[in-house]
Amino acid sequence: MPALVSLSLLIILFAILSLSADQVAKNLRVMAVKLGLPIFLLGLVLGLLTSFPEGAIAINAMIGNVQGLSIGNLLGGIIVMFSLILGIGIILNKEITNDGRLSYLLLCFGYLIMPLALALKGSLNYIDGFFLIILYFMLMARLYHSNHQMFSLKIAIVSETKIVRETLIVLGGIVLILLTSHFIINITGDLLQQYKLYPFLIGLLFFPIGTNLPELTVAIASWRRRDKELSFSNLLGSSAANVLMIGVLVTIKTFTFNNNYNYWVTLIFLIALAILLLIFYRSGKKLTRWEGITLLAVYLLFMILQFRSDPLHL
Repeated sequence: MPALVSLSLLIILFAILSLSADQVAKNLRVMAVKLGLPIFLLGLVLGLLTSFPEGAIAINAMIGNVQGLSIGNLLGGIIVMFSLILGIGIILNKEITNDGRLSYLLLCFGYLIMPLALALKGSLNYIDGFFLIILYFMLMARLYHSNHQMFSLKIAIVSETKIVRETLIVLGGIVLILLTSHFIINITGDLLQQYKLYPFLIGLLFFPIGTNLPELTVAIASWRRRDKELSFSNLLGSSAANVLMIGVLVTIKTFTFNNNYNYWVTLIFLIALAILLLIFYRSGKKLTRWEGITLLAVYLLFMILQFRSDPLHL
C-alpha cells in the first residue's frame, strides 16, 4: 500500500477512534450522573475510559509483535496530557483554580514516573508489572479516601430503560474502538517495516496525539461552556491508567529498554513536568495562562529534542 494512502487511512482511523472514545466517555458520564456518582470519582472513571484508545492499541500492538509502539504510546500519552492538553486547557480557560493540596499529587506523579524508573535496569518484566498493577489500585484507593469526604454519594434509583440508550452506545463504542485500533496497528506495522522506523519513537511522538484527542476535547469543551474548572482528576485518572496498562503488558511479555537518548529525554521531561506542575499547583491555588504557555513550551521542546535523534539507528 502506498505511504500516502496509508497515512490518509491512519488520519481517518484516528478520527474514528477519537469520536468513538468521546461517545463512550460522554454516555458513561450521563449514566454516572443519573446514578448520582461523585464528581471526583467520575473524573477518575472518565480518565480510565478516555484511555480506551491507548489500551486497545497496546493490546493490538502486543498481538502484532510491536510492543515498543504500545509502550511509547502510553508513556508519550502522559507527557501529552500534562503539557499539551493541560496547557491548552489552561490557556483557553485563562486560569484553572485548584485546592493547592500536594499530597495526592506527589503520589500520582511518583506513580507516573515509576515505569521509567524501574526500566533503569534495562527492562520491565512480570514482577515490575504486578508491582505497577498493585500500586495502581493502592493509588486509586488513596485518592478516593482523600476526597470522598468532599462528596455525598447518593445513588439514585432509576429504571433500566433510562440508561438503555447510553449502555448501547457505550458497548458499540468499545467494539468500534477495538476494531479501529486493530486496523491502525496493521497499517502502522506495514509502515514501520517498509521504512525501518523505530517503533518506540513513533509510539512516543505520534500516536499520543491521536489517542488523546478525547482528553483534548474535554479541555476545549470546558472553554466553550465557560467552565473554568477543568477536571484535573480526569487527566490524573487517564495517565494513571496508562501506567496500569504498561503493568498489564509487561506481565504478559518482558519489554527491553535500550536506555538510549529517547529514554533519557522522556524520563527527564516527565520529572521536569512533575516538578513544574507541583510548583504551579501550589502557587496561588490556580493555574494561570502563563503557566499554560510554559507547559506548551515544554511539550514543543520535548518534540524538538526527540526529533533530533535518528530513528533509524536507535
